[in-house]
Amino acid sequence: MDDQLLAKLTACETLPSLPAVAVEIVQLCRSEDVELKTIGKVLEKDPALAAKLLKVANSALFSRSGKTTTIANAVLRLGLNAVVTLALSFSLVKIRKSPKSGFDYPRFWKRALISATAARCLAARVSLNREELFLAGLMQDIGMLALCEALGAPYAKVAAKAQGDHAALILAEQESFGADHMAVGEWMARRWNFPDYVAQAILASHDPVVAGSDTQNRPLICECVALSGHVADIWMASSPGDQARVAARLAKRWVGLDAPTFSEFLQEVTSEIPELASLLELPAVDGNALSLVIEQAREALVMISLKNVAMANEACSAAQSAELEKKEAASQRDTLTGLASRAYLETRASQMFDQARSTGTPLTVLLASLDASIARGLGAQPLDLLLKDIATVLERCMPSQAVAGRHDKLVFALLLPGTPGSAARSFADRLFMRIAEMRVWLDDGRYFRPTISVGHASAFEGWQPASLDVLMRAAQGCLVVAQRSGPNRASGYRHDPGRVPAHQ
Repeated sequence: MDDQLLAKLTACETLPSLPAVAVEIVQLCRSEDVELKTIGKVLEKDPALAAKLLKVANSALFSRSGKTTTIANAVLRLGLNAVVTLALSFSLVKIRKSPKSGFDYPRFWKRALISATAARCLAARVSLNREELFLAGLMQDIGMLALCEALGAPYAKVAAKAQGDHAALILAEQESFGADHMAVGEWMARRWNFPDYVAQAILASHDPVVAGSDTQNRPLICECVALSGHVADIWMASSPGDQARVAARLAKRWVGLDAPTFSEFLQEVTSEIPELASLLELPAVDGNALSLVIEQAREALVMISLKNVAMANEACSAAQSAELEKKEAASQRDTLTGLASRAYLETRASQMFDQARSTGTPLTVLLASLDASIARGLGAQPLDLLLKDIATVLERCMPSQAVAGRHDKLVFALLLPGTPGSAARSFADRLFMRIAEMRVWLDDGRYFRPTISVGHASAFEGWQPASLDVLMRAAQGCLVVAQRSGPNRASGYRHDPGRVPAHQ
């Protein structure tokens, strides 16, 4: 805070002050073992304040059953937190000055009342203490009263120029006086020895980030008090619908209220304002005006809800599409190796076969199998690891347009569009070389090198198989020939009517 401003505030003899009873209550509450009966005895020193608390204890907002006639019973009924915060609230609203400076006190207290009511209603929705939030909401702009008393007409002029726009007022205060009413309000709360949560909530009443950028650690009460001010502005603004949209957006961001819930919350605030105004002995707010404003606000919120529903439907459709795509992609992949599943492999093979036949370009099917003698010597886990490694080698060696997949437990299939038989044999040789570089380690520290067998058949380069099944059986026959010939052998199909596939 600016030093000159602090000096003026400190020297101001008419600065808002708490009654002696309120000061004593604050001091008592600094003690951790304060008793309700002690608070009750202090309240009895101020008959007017005690009468107000009795009125509250018997009101529809606070009464649970029966009527209480003593301050002791009222204290028991309300509880320590409620008594303290309500007593301080009553003390605050007694700070009402004459309009000698030109400051709009009725407007100030109207906003304070609605803010406090909104904060109190919000408390139940976020599991915070109602009366604590009520007090913090009521006090959030107390710095404006202090600035008005310390600076007089110059401050009233700045406040009037802002025309009720608190964002504009804050900038004008900082520019003109070196501090805003939130900083002054925090100073006031600490000067009065109010609880820390009140001072912190006042300082953050227009921007919760002031209380900390980490939303996980920032007190929720700061968001609630800040939101209560924006809610109050719905009734204070010239365009309630626009302000309702702003408040609804912040309600969603800060405390997680969606538009329909926020609309219900506004109705609750509207219904409680008259009774709280009566309890605090503040000027009554015109019920028709309250209803008119809330109707405009609710119309704006309905539009938000409709927009959110449309967006939610779009998001749901997108999410469903993404989920379907995810499931489809998962069904296309072999869970162990990550290569194409057999079902997807068959689908792609059928598509490639039809395309190759229509264009007259070659299509080669290559089957590569880990030799059975190798598989028999391994346990389940080492075998799975070896198959995954072989799959990786296949992916690295195959052309970009090829598709590799798991054909059987030990057999991999490659679909090679545009690849003639001669190129398939060269590809098999590369596979042998890469597989020979692999090592499979045993538990005793020894290792061996795995071996594979390859069979391949090419269509539409002099041979026109009647179907994909014929092409696949030709490749499978060649694989059997290769397996019988020993490790790391390849066999390719040569079309010759009446002859079986021959070993190359």
